[in-house]
Amino acid sequence: MKRWSWVLVLGFFVLWLGLGVLVLLGVVLPHFERSDIAVLYRARALFSHHLPYFQLRIEYPVLLGWWMWATAWAPGFSGYLTANVLGLSAAAAAITVLLHRLRPAFYQWWTVFPLLFAFSFVNWDLLGILALMGAWDAWTRQRPAWTGVWLAVGTATKLFPVIAWPFMAYAWWRAGRRSHAARMTLWALFVWLILNAPEMVGAWRNWSWFWVFNFERSSSTDLFWLLHLNHTLGRRGIDGLSLLIVGGVTLWALRRMAAGWDAPAATAAVMTGFFIVNKVFSPQYMLWVFASGVLAGWTPGTLGVLALGGLFDWTTHFAALQIPRELRLGAIHAARMAAVGVVAGVAARYGVLVLALARDRGPGRSGEAAAPP
Repeated sequence: MKRWSWVLVLGFFVLWLGLGVLVLLGVVLPHFERSDIAVLYRARALFSHHLPYFQLRIEYPVLLGWWMWATAWAPGFSGYLTANVLGLSAAAAAITVLLHRLRPAFYQWWTVFPLLFAFSFVNWDLLGILALMGAWDAWTRQRPAWTGVWLAVGTATKLFPVIAWPFMAYAWWRAGRRSHAARMTLWALFVWLILNAPEMVGAWRNWSWFWVFNFERSSSTDLFWLLHLNHTLGRRGIDGLSLLIVGGVTLWALRRMAAGWDAPAATAAVMTGFFIVNKVFSPQYMLWVFASGVLAGWTPGTLGVLALGGLFDWTTHFAALQIPRELRLGAIHAARMAAVGVVAGVAARYGVLVLALARDRGPGRSGEAAAPP
């Protein structure tokens, strides 16, 4: 790769992540209050340095809880933010390196993705995406043990990487490498248990809070909320409907693999479908969809539509709803503006995701060979 190309990549990272820091600090949007990284520092009293799960209840998987605890040891709130910005920026750069190795004809789209500035520091999703890309890298290199390790690390960080497991396993199974599929699965289970066992044994109620919290939380600003199904079906009904749809999409994707799709394409499709029907949608989930789409070789048009839709979603959910008080024309006007903004953002989000699925035709459009099983 030419040196100037890497200079261009570095330039985009400096631009996007620099803007993200300004947003996080409130320089660009003074009323920006939606960063979980910033909010949870005080809400969970991370400055007290209580041991996560053993002394402190955290609604995230274990590795992310320990990450929050470790970065909180930096001096003060500014030190904590700096530690997270540096760690997440390093994760974004590492994702770029892995995507360059996995899909050299597509990785540039990740570097020019404008939502890196919007969502990189809203939550810790980049850490989970890095683990997912590490699993794909090990998978393409025929290293089942390392694939399982990375899947376990990703699942213990953000849970979503588990979506890739059935397609990785099925690809190896169909290729006659059944021992690879079994080793990957066993290593993933083993490492996940090792990572979770201390908390499960020593602090079960706080460890299980992640599952309880997500089961009990209500549907809000998502597809079911938009369709007014959250009151009709209730939490259990929404959970059951989501599970049924995701299971159906997974079976459909496995059938598509039998017809010629590769595992990254199937994973990207199910990842997108999962976020469409998940009862809670955070706009930074677009990072997962985009990274999976780049790996799957989605067309530049599809990736561009995702970027534009994500920017509109960010604007309506984070920027428009943080209008300074002095610019409001009154509480009623502000409430109406907020309602219109939320509905418009939700509609744009799901329209974009559905369009991405409709436009995707699996691997092979660019002439680049699919990742080997």
